[in-house]
Amino acid sequence: KSSLLLGLAGLLTPEAGRVTLDGNDLAALHPRTRAQAIGYLPQDPAIAWDVAVAALVALGRLPWRDRGAAQVEAALAALDLAPLRHRPVSQLSGGERARVLL
Repeated sequence: KSSLLLGLAGLLTPEAGRVTLDGNDLAALHPRTRAQAIGYLPQDPAIAWDVAVAALVALGRLPWRDRGAAQVEAALAALDLAPLRHRPVSQLSGGERARVLL
């Protein structure tokens, strides 16, 4: 399962065969197109910078090259993170951090 997910995310190249998404070879997709279609959250993710919750959620909009304020607000609301929006991720519990990364 892990190898398949890594292959779908473009983080692992298959030794044989190919991985497709909606009939398109993932190896031929532009990285931005793949990032817009597939999200990958590792089991033990590392957060490189101690940024505020809202800033980290906004990074999910990078494949679209916009800040997507409405989408960020919707994600914060859907995961009950709006009250934590200004809190640094280093001050979150494990469950809160998992929701932010999702």
